[in-house]
Amino acid sequence: MGATASEDCGVVTGPPWHLEAHSVVDGLERTVSPVCPHLGGIVNRNDADKSWDCSLHGSRFAPDGTSIEGPATGDLTRSA
Repeated sequence: MGATASEDCGVVTGPPWHLEAHSVVDGLERTVSPVCPHLGGIVNRNDADKSWDCSLHGSRFAPDGTSIEGPATGDLTRSA
């Protein structure tokens, strides 16, 4: 993983042209694109709920990038 994220926390890292969102939940490291598929906002980590939240319109995503609340209708792109 390209950044250091402690258990149940997350961090967005990288140069502006290649941002990545890293999180660790239950010992499993996950990396997704932090760009919200709704209108391109950058998500922030909500450590209390273990989710990625977009501050533009309130979309929320699970640690693996799966959409859990709209208005986004798609998931965050998973990184290799």
